[in-house]
Amino acid sequence: MKKFLPVFLAAAVIAVFSAAAFAAEEPQMPAKMKMMGREGAPGMMQQRQKPAAEKKNMMEELDLSADQKDKLKSLRLEHRKQVIKLKSDIEIKEIDLRDEMIKKDLNKGTVKNLIDDITGIKGELMRLKVEQILKMREVLTGEQFEKFRDMSDHGPSMDLDE
Repeated sequence: MKKFLPVFLAAAVIAVFSAAAFAAEEPQMPAKMKMMGREGAPGMMQQRQKPAAEKKNMMEELDLSADQKDKLKSLRLEHRKQVIKLKSDIEIKEIDLRDEMIKKDLNKGTVKNLIDDITGIKGELMRLKVEQILKMREVLTGEQFEKFRDMSDHGPSMDLDE
């Protein structure tokens, strides 16, 4: 029984971390959207991308100047690059964590450090999103931001590129 306890414990920890990571990264989609074929690939965290016509309508509705359009596009591109890098860092750390958890000689310190790293990177993603919204607010007028917020599905995001 004592031989199986470490293996069982490791399997339980992997299952808990996998479930927690899946729940944290996989946004729950309403059944209606799943039926409409808007569901992303399993395991991939995806934001719903607005169709081009919807984005164009939003841009027209906000009556953005050419300068505002350029600034928002630049902000979005830089933000996307940062997010892609951080998400890949999380994925690599999660692979390292899974690898460490199945080792015969489990190093609890390494596991704790990997968990701390993953948590820190997820916090950085949240900080980037908030900073991006604040930068966007600086580009839009107060009235434009109010309109944008009202048109957005789940509060402000960076869906204002052409």
